[in-house]
This record gives sequence, structure tokens and C-alpha cells, in this order.
Amino acid sequence: MSLADEHDARLIAEADRARALSWTRHYKERGYALIPKGTRCLCDVGAGTGDDALAIAELLTDDSRVIGVDARAALVAEAHRRARNVALGVAFYTADASALPFEDGSLDVVRADFVLGTLDAPESALREAARVLRPGGLLLVHDRADGPCEAWVLSLARLGFDETPLLEHFPTPDGARGLTFLAVRGRS
Repeated sequence: MSLADEHDARLIAEADRARALSWTRHYKERGYALIPKGTRCLCDVGAGTGDDALAIAELLTDDSRVIGVDARAALVAEAHRRARNVALGVAFYTADASALPFEDGSLDVVRADFVLGTLDAPESALREAARVLRPGGLLLVHDRADGPCEAWVLSLARLGFDETPLLEHFPTPDGARGLTFLAVRGRS
């Protein structure tokens, strides 16, 4: 096994371990509940192994589409493997959060779960989310509250978001605070 393959296998195992933790299940379930039932097209940015995209697709209507994107091809391949026997409207693509493969205003919801803090240019990813969201569309973010996260919330107004309620702070196992916020794309 090559070093790259070993690294990819570790990423997949870490994602599976994290998903099994009770605090992870708790904030994810609360986040899923924030997704409007009438959502027709949702993009899960940083979808990893695809488990969240699959869970969200089960909650939406049969004619909804959930699209998972991740910059790591090995994780997208694992997402395809996990979705192979699932008859839901889910697709997975390799894409960068700062260059999403969607037309302007084409999505109802963009979700980023502990992704922004891992990016070199999180503001670029937020700008891209604003571009692909339809007017009135929702940006749902879970991330660490320490560091620049609160600054991202403050920057959303200049990116075209009308409302940015801070919804919840939650503890993480390492003693940090997690933050969930939901931003509404402006209608103008």
C-alpha cells in the first residue's frame, strides 16, 4: 500500500470513528433538522465518505437532489462505494469548496460541516456558497468557534447574506466550542 493510500485509509477510518461519537450524532441530527423540508437541491461541501449526504437524502422528498463534493478523490470514491446500493437522489463529485461545479443561484442549501476551518481560504468558499445559492437559499455551517469562525459570521453580510443567526454553541471532545450558524442568501 502506498503512503497516499495509507493516508486515505486513515482519513476514512477517522471519519467513521468521529461519526460514531455521541456528540457528533447530536449536533448532526440538530443540523439535519434545520434543513427545510421543501429543499430541492442541497450541496454538502466537504462531504467526505458521503454519510451525511446519504442521511440528508433520506429526510428529503424523493425528487430532491443531494450532491456531495470533496477535494479528496479517495473520499469521493468511498462515498460512491457507500452509495452504490442506495436508491436516493445522491451524487458525489471531486471539487474544491472555492470552485463548486454549479451554476449561479442553482442550490437551495449549501452545508459545510467542520470544513471551513480546514481551508487555506475559507472566505473564498463562503463567497462561492453565496454564488451558487438561490436568493433565499440557506448556508448551514458547523465548525469550531475558536479562531476565525466568528469573523466568518460577521463577513457574511458583505457576501450577500441578509440574516446570520448564531444558532448554537456546543462542546467538542477536545474542550473547544463548536458553532452552528444558518445564513439566508439575500433576495436582491
